[in-house]
Amino acid sequence: MKFYDGMTFKEMRQALWETISEFEDEYAIHHARGVSLYFTPTDEFGEVVVPRTPLGKAIDKITKRGPYKSAADDFVP
Repeated sequence: MKFYDGMTFKEMRQALWETISEFEDEYAIHHARGVSLYFTPTDEFGEVVVPRTPLGKAIDKITKRGPYKSAADDFVP
């Protein structure tokens, strides 16, 4: 899936939601693995910006394990 127009994160979140819903509803795709999200950070004028840590080091990659699994998910009363 590719989105070429510049957008806010709120707009990106909505576009991802709509596209994933389409995958589920129209194509019966309900699982995925190895999901990658690439984007070019910009300011509100479309100029590329470099994200930085609070100490000023450039950030070029962020890796996440997925959503936090709550202990409540495994709770059996």
